[in-house]
Amino acid sequence: MSRLEQFKREPAPMDMADFNKVAEFWQNMIATNLTDVPDEVKAKFAEMFDLHATILPDGSKNGITLIDS
Repeated sequence: MSRLEQFKREPAPMDMADFNKVAEFWQNMIATNLTDVPDEVKAKFAEMFDLHATILPDGSKNGITLIDS
């Protein structure tokens, strides 16, 4: 019974619409602020998420493409 009482006091999970808004906000914040981060932090971030970059020729429209492997 004590576990049931504890469960009833826990906050309800966020609904998907709110979760998607928060997720979109954080994606934009990370993308916007990542350009101002030192290269050492970018390298740790890429290593943590196993990201690889492909640098395309100057004439390309995309410039740099990140590939999640």
